[in-house]
Formats: sequence, structure tokens, C-alpha cells
Amino acid sequence: MSTTRVLGILLAVQLVAVLVAWWPRDPSAGRIRPVFDVPREAIEEVEIALRDDGGEGQQPLVLARDGDAWVIRSAAGFPAKSSSVDELLDSLLALRTGAPIATRPASHEALQVSDESHGRRIEVRAGEDRQGWLVGPSTSRSVHLRRPGEDDVYRATGASEWSFRELPASYWEARYVDEDPAGLDALAVHNEGGALRFEKREGVWSLSDLAEGESSDPAAIDDFVRAVVRLRMTEPVGETVEERFGLDGSVRVDWTVRAEDRSVTGGYGVGAEDDGSVFVKAVDHPFVVRVATADVQRLREAVREDFLGEAVPADPAD
Repeated sequence: MSTTRVLGILLAVQLVAVLVAWWPRDPSAGRIRPVFDVPREAIEEVEIALRDDGGEGQQPLVLARDGDAWVIRSAAGFPAKSSSVDELLDSLLALRTGAPIATRPASHEALQVSDESHGRRIEVRAGEDRQGWLVGPSTSRSVHLRRPGEDDVYRATGASEWSFRELPASYWEARYVDEDPAGLDALAVHNEGGALRFEKREGVWSLSDLAEGESSDPAAIDDFVRAVVRLRMTEPVGETVEERFGLDGSVRVDWTVRAEDRSVTGGYGVGAEDDGSVFVKAVDHPFVVRVATADVQRLREAVREDFLGEAVPADPAD
């Protein structure tokens, strides 16, 4: 190899080295880090709030770890759905950010992370460590973040603003009563009209106290049973049964399920009406909840005549 060619190769190598050394770099390169750099199991509480708009803002959502489960502390401590909490924790721990994208207060309003104008406020507690951020929208899978009291604004990838739902209803199981009607053998209703008792034999429902010449309407009973053994709550109230709830047992439904040669009972009581809803307490649930009035109307108004079929003709031989 000639001396000229060797010198040419060395010069090329030097030029490449110079370009690498002086090529402009992404200011955040090599500095990407988690926003919440804590172990998942160490997180004990998450608080999410919308910006307070002057007295009309809703109360912050507060989720708290309770042993191996989570509860909605801001909703009377009602149990939280593990799947919903897992999704939230996944989104929080997926957030990654680098160097600040803005460092002056003048940019806070435009990036929607100012004290007066932000999308959400999120605070995460892990032991003694508390981290709080003001959150503003960015692209579909990123957000703008700023710590309260600080000027620096960051763009964090890994989740959108809508990943951090602030409504308690997003985290509780709304199906307060969810019994499989196919498994029931007997059902009793007590309301202002009196007592109704139904039984199922060979898969067909009937009234238990048919008089001579009466018959049941199995389809009407089946439709009624399906309606009353599944109930959605509008919100939890608490674990203490207060007198104002009106849960005195005057309106209630009870049922029996036979499983493996034993009977399992269930049911719930319906109490007083309050602002478009009624108080309800299930026998196998520690919480009193609110249920839409319309959802228990059939139970409260059911009468025996609703479930009678056509009269049975008398036997001419009699």
C-alpha cells in the first residue's frame, strides 16, 4: 500500500472522529428516566384532581393501598377494582422524560401546566416520598409535566392525560348485586303490597301459594327475577347503617341457591329515597350504596296479580 493511500485513510478516520465529536446531539439523549422512579409495590397512595375552577370542582380522587388490595378513600373506602388500579399504575410507571423543554413561567400557560390552567394534578406517595406534578396534554401518548412551585416543564412519553382517570366510578365495580338467575331455586319479596314467594321446579317458576283455579305466568316471573337479582349502584355510601337510610326490612328481596347439597341465601334491602336514588344494603356486602330509584321500582311495586296466568277451568267432573 502506498504512502499516499495510507495518509488518505488516516485523514478520513480523523474526519469521522471530528464529525462524531462535534455532531449536534439531542439534549435529552442518555438522560431519559422514569418520572416516578419507585417500585410498584412501594406505591401506597395516588391522588388525582382536576383543576379547581372556583368552588365547583369535584373532590380529588384518592386511591390507597389496603393490604393486598386497594380502596377508594375518597369514596368512603369502597373497594377498588384491581384491574383499574393496575392500569393506572402501569400508566404512571410508564412515564419517561428527559431534559426540560421549557424553563420559564411564560411558557406554562401555553403548555397547560400553569397553576391556573392545567389538566390534572397527580400526587403519588411511596412511604415518606411524595411526588406531585401538574399535567397538561401533549400528543396522544405523551403529556407535559411541571412540579408545583418550579419553572421547568418536561415532556413525558408513555401515557396520555386521559390515562389518569379522576372519577371514582372509573375504579369501583358498579355491579353491586350480580346473582345468576339460572341458579336460583326460590325467591321472596316483601314490599308495601305484602309478601310474594316464588319457587322453581324443573326450571319453571311459579307462585308458591296458588289457590284453586289459579295459575302462574312463568315468563313474567322469570323476567321479574332477572331484573331484581342484578343491581348497579350509583355510588357507595359507607359501612355504617344509619336510621335515615330507612333500611328496616320492610322492602327487601331474598333468594336461595342450591349448590352441592346445601342452600346459600342472598338478597338485599331497599330503603329511603333521596335525591333520585334509594339506599340499598345487600346481605353479603359490607357497604350501603345508592341505586337509581327506577332500578328498584318493580321490586317496590310488585303485587301478586302481576304474576298470575290465565284461570284454570274447573273440572266438570267436580
